[in-house]
Amino acid sequence: MRFRLELEGQVHAVDLERTSSGWTVTVGGRRWQVDMRPSGQAWSLLLTGGAPGMHPGVRSHDVRLRWDGTGAAWVSVDGTDVTVRVARASLPGRHGAADHGRADGQVRAPMPGRVVRVPVVPGQAVAARQAVVVVEAMKMENELRAPYAGTVRALHVQSGDPVDAGQLLVELDI
Repeated sequence: MRFRLELEGQVHAVDLERTSSGWTVTVGGRRWQVDMRPSGQAWSLLLTGGAPGMHPGVRSHDVRLRWDGTGAAWVSVDGTDVTVRVARASLPGRHGAADHGRADGQVRAPMPGRVVRVPVVPGQAVAARQAVVVVEAMKMENELRAPYAGTVRALHVQSGDPVDAGQLLVELDI
């Protein structure tokens, strides 16, 4: 699973992978093996590394989470509080209109069709959920939206182009 987490105003890409021995977490190119265990009213979080490609060292943290129901969480790590918001999550193997905007900033066609409009240009700032391309499929227009606020890095289609399911249409930077 790939997440874009907003932490104190900065967005971070976080990859989470289930393994036979727990979870592997990758943040900013650094990888850790993670084990979480209940510890009173908190969780004990053990981060280990040292395997090839993993961040070296072992660290243990006491973690407390509190959700507000709006997508934000207050996280306390060893007594230090931070607010975290999930900006975007992508699940492997998910396809379709709900997953056309991915956490990596790639907007792909959810189905075959034809590009009707491209209302953005390279270098343009876009808001989260702003339409970046409109694709007609089965006589319906589908607005494909930015998965998060950012800047249009590249357009790979123009009005009138035919597209295949999964085809890369627009790339965004944070």
